[in-house]
Amino acid sequence: MAVVALAAGGCANVPDPDGIAATSAEAPQPELSSIAIGARPRLPRAVTGSGSADGLPEPPPVAIVISGRHPAYETVALELGRRLDDAVIYDLTDDSLSPAAVFHRIGDSDTGAVVAIGLSAARAAVALATVPVVFCQVFNYRDAGLVTETSRGVAALVPLDAQLDAWRDANPALTRIGVIIGPGHEGLLEEAQVAAASRSLGLDVAVVASDQEAQYHFRRMVHEIDGFWLFPDARVLSGRSLREMLAQARRRQVDVAVSNDALLALGASISIAPVPADIAATVIDLVRRIEGGQLGELPAITPLHAVQVATR
Repeated sequence: MAVVALAAGGCANVPDPDGIAATSAEAPQPELSSIAIGARPRLPRAVTGSGSADGLPEPPPVAIVISGRHPAYETVALELGRRLDDAVIYDLTDDSLSPAAVFHRIGDSDTGAVVAIGLSAARAAVALATVPVVFCQVFNYRDAGLVTETSRGVAALVPLDAQLDAWRDANPALTRIGVIIGPGHEGLLEEAQVAAASRSLGLDVAVVASDQEAQYHFRRMVHEIDGFWLFPDARVLSGRSLREMLAQARRRQVDVAVSNDALLALGASISIAPVPADIAATVIDLVRRIEGGQLGELPAITPLHAVQVATR
C-alpha cells in the first residue's frame, strides 16, 4: 500500500463536518501520518477469500480517498490497507494536491476503482473519477446524489434492529425513544418505527430543517422520553446544539444512544457503532463484485453487520 502525504490532525469529539459520527472502539492503531510518503508499510494482512472460492476476481488496484483526518476515516483506511495489496491513500485536506490533481493522478494510474471515505471524498470521486466508485462513512448520500450508474455505497450505520437490541441489553427499562432528524430519511424512519414497534418501544419523531429547530423539538420531547436516538445528521446538528441537547438529556436522566464513542465524554449514554473491519470487508466485497461485472446488480447501499458497543 503506497500512501500519499497526509497532514497531521487531531481527533474530533463532535460529529465531523461530513456528518458521520463514528469512531473505532478497537485497540489503538497506527496513524496514517506515521506512514512515510510512498512507503509500503508492514501492516499485518487480514485473510481474504480467494477469487476461486466464490467466483469473483481479486480486487484491482484501488485508490482510497479520505475526506480528512478524522478517526472515522483513518481507521477504515487502515483496515482497507490491511486487506489490499495494491492501494494508494489520498487525503483531500492535504494542500499539496487539489482534488482535481488527485483524480488526475488516479486517472493516469492503473487504478481500477476508487474507495471514497466521507462525504467530501465521495462528492469529489463521483464528480471526477473515471473508474467505479464505492463510498462509505456518508450519512446524507441522497442529498449529494452519490448513487449513480458507476457508484455504490456502504451503509453509514449498522441495522437499526441491532442498535435497539444492544441498547435494550444495556438498559432493559427503556420504554420510549425520541428521534430528531433532517428531511430525506423516510426509509430510515420507517425502519426505526418497525424496529421499535417489534420491541414494544414507543417512538417520537421530529423531522427538522435546522439546528435551532432541532433544539426546540428536543426541549419539548425530552420530558416525554427516556431514550434519545441521535443520528449523525450534520445538517441539523451543530456542535453547540449537540452539547446543549446532551446537557439537557443528562439533567432529565434520558439515555442518549450515538454512533460515536467520543460522544460518551460529552454525556451520551451508549455508543453503538459500526466496526471498521466490517466496513472494509464490505467495501472490498463490492469492489470485487464490480470488477466481476456485477455493478448493475448491486443495491444502492449495502448494509453492514457487525456492531461495537461502548457505554459511559
